Order: sequence, then C-alpha cells, then structure tokens
Amino acid sequence: MFLPGLEPSQHTTDLHDGEGDNWFTPPHILGAVSFALGGIELDPCCHPGAPSHKMTERTYCLSDGDDGLQMPWDARSIFVNPPYSDVGPWLERCRIANNEGAGVIALVPTRPETKAWRKSVFEAEHGAFIVQQTGRIKFVGSDGKAHGSAMVTTCFIAWCEGIALELQTGLADAGIQSAVLKVLTTKATR
Repeated sequence: MFLPGLEPSQHTTDLHDGEGDNWFTPPHILGAVSFALGGIELDPCCHPGAPSHKMTERTYCLSDGDDGLQMPWDARSIFVNPPYSDVGPWLERCRIANNEGAGVIALVPTRPETKAWRKSVFEAEHGAFIVQQTGRIKFVGSDGKAHGSAMVTTCFIAWCEGIALELQTGLADAGIQSAVLKVLTTKATR
C-alpha cells in the first residue's frame, strides 16, 4: 500500500524487488566493512547468492536452513545485514556479541522509533554508534548487479567507536560520505 502519488513507477522481478529479504550488500560496501573490522570472520545471515558469501571466512545461510540467531557467533569480527522483515532479534544478538568481545557491524533500516533500536542501540551497555551514509545503498542481486536503491533509509550500527570511525574511513575510500553519530542515552524521568 502506497500513499497516492508515491507508488513505485515500475515493478521489478529480480531477487531484490522490495518484497522480500534477498537484498545483498554490494562488494564496495563489504570492502568498507572488512576494512573497519580487519576482515569479516562471520556473516550469520548470509545467502549463497550474496557477495558476502565469497568475502567472508564463515557464513550461516538462512536459505540452507541455518539458524544464524541460534548458532555460535564465536568470531572476532561479525557483519550482519539481517532480513529486514525481522531486524529486532538480530540487533539484540549483535549487542550481545559485542559485549562478548566481538567487533560487530550491522546494516539495518534506520528505524530509531522501534523497540529493537531502543533495547539494542540506545540502551546498549557499552554504547553504540550510528554510521549514516549519504544517499541510499544500491543493493545487488545474486548476479552482482545493482538493481536500484533501497526503498528505506539504511544505516550501519557499530558498538565500538573505533570500528565506527574505521567504517567511516572505509566508506570514504569507496566514495561514500557518512557521519558517525554517538548514541547518548538518558533515562526518562516520567
């Protein structure tokens, strides 16, 4: 359902048509993430057709029946581009992995009004950092080609300042301007 005048001009039929969760992170973005993390050891919600499947040391593939939320995240560096239909559990698992010592970056829809963001980003024990890129990411299909921009604004979440700043540098090297926002949370008094 779209507001009048905001309907999409075309309906696409490729693997990332905006109707499912098969939107893959493009290689130049993965390069920036890899730079920030010193390599990507684990992608717990990968797809065999995704570029990250080839650029990551270890993957759990949802389409193969792997439950990346329940499987061990025993890695020093983790990148998560979760199914956007249910981001909450993935953000929480990222927060926990960070608390256990892993470097973690999540690429998620910018939805700061949600409970998931409040719990896993705004109330993170060791803080969180939002890396907001200019423009929308052009996700890729299994053929590796960009098929248009995301239908929602996305951002990166890092739970370590150094990783967030390195990601900003990596994005700049890929020609993408971004800003790092430190999350400062206060408890409500009412």
